[in-house]
Amino acid sequence: LPISTSRGCINKCIFCSETKIWKKYRFRSSENIYDEIVYQISKYPFIRSIFFNDSLINGNIKMINRLCDLLIENKIDILWGGQASIRQEMTKEIILKMKKSGLSHVSYGLETASIRILEMMGKRFTPEIAEKVIRDTAQAGIRVDVNIIIGFPTETDEDILFTANFLKRNKKFIQEIFFHPLVITSGPYLYQHLDEFGIKYENEFNPNSWYSNKEENTLEKRLETLSFYQNFIDRRGESFFELTDYYLFLAETCFNKGVYDKSLKFYEKAKESNSDRLRDAFIEKCLQRIKYKL
Repeated sequence: LPISTSRGCINKCIFCSETKIWKKYRFRSSENIYDEIVYQISKYPFIRSIFFNDSLINGNIKMINRLCDLLIENKIDILWGGQASIRQEMTKEIILKMKKSGLSHVSYGLETASIRILEMMGKRFTPEIAEKVIRDTAQAGIRVDVNIIIGFPTETDEDILFTANFLKRNKKFIQEIFFHPLVITSGPYLYQHLDEFGIKYENEFNPNSWYSNKEENTLEKRLETLSFYQNFIDRRGESFFELTDYYLFLAETCFNKGVYDKSLKFYEKAKESNSDRLRDAFIEKCLQRIKYKL
């Protein structure tokens, strides 16, 4: 069962539109959330798990601490979880209390382990804090997932290696890694300051199509970085976006530019990564079109 306990975010990451949408962070009281949980599980006793459908479940540590107390004191037998921010305030003590109250899974917004990129993003933690929080959470018996952003403007091979080494070092504490090639949509600071980062678009309607003329940062490069992470860490990882969609966009872009050999390469990659049988015929038709051009 999904429950919303807050709106907005306490952070102001320059790639995210949360603060633009919600303006300020708002949250419900611990008692109010507790009452809803009790009501729902009494009405629907088959519910065993609750997902906090928030940007972060730990935006207000005092509120979450009190909610845990209520769940523990009243012996509410329910599992819960959601997305969370890496914070120094996430001590081993509060993590263990969250586990005791039913916290079973959490997805942390790590994004990168490069201190330089963390500072550019506007993150308020260091790689050292991230490592401690992730390990403390996993050692408490809570499932840990992390999100990684690929291709943040000015990201270098050195920054990528910092993150890759961090993930490899902590692999046994992380259940799933969600890799996300950076999408730049209207709203965030990044979009409002395109010139500052040298950002342009191949296709103004596709937020994945951006590239930077200040360094080698294209969608193709970001997908190469994704492949490097997967091989280096020996973990395929997951993504909320279909890899096939990325390759189809690159293939079409190359085709429109008349670069047919590269277009063929990307259509073949799209065919290889595709898991949707309904698109097989479309991709095959595109491949025949390219081979005719060649």
